[in-house]
Amino acid sequence: MSSVANDVINSRLRESRRVVLKFLNNARPFKLMTLKAVKRECHVFPQGFKLRIIGEVQSMDPTVDKWLLKQPWPAFRLKHDGVYHKKLNENTTMVLFNDYANMPLRWKIGYEIQLPIRPWSSNPTATTLELENLVLKLWHQCMDEQRTYEWHRRQL
Repeated sequence: MSSVANDVINSRLRESRRVVLKFLNNARPFKLMTLKAVKRECHVFPQGFKLRIIGEVQSMDPTVDKWLLKQPWPAFRLKHDGVYHKKLNENTTMVLFNDYANMPLRWKIGYEIQLPIRPWSSNPTATTLELENLVLKLWHQCMDEQRTYEWHRRQL
């Protein structure tokens, strides 16, 4: 394995970033919600990795769960295990859920990118944490290249 794997990861991350921005531009969730914070995490597995970006949002409309099913955008599927899902491409899935039982205006919106490619490091003894940080570094480069100018500075 070589750094070719990282080039493939980088191109797939860019593709996922493009489809997420297209979805957010068409669905316009931030007309109904205010982005408060964003958390990014990566989990590397023997067969690939999963990158999860979740933003905490405050809804201004208590009927946000009805808006989620609106066609053609955002057109989320009915919730499964308390989470609304929308598949954007083969690697990227948008998620929206409410963790807070008694707070219908607090939601979490984000996406998961799952790739069946393990990141490559020049260090043969790289730990899982180092590989996760490598993926997050590649992701930050993609985010910097494709910025969101309409929303709050905390990028989703």
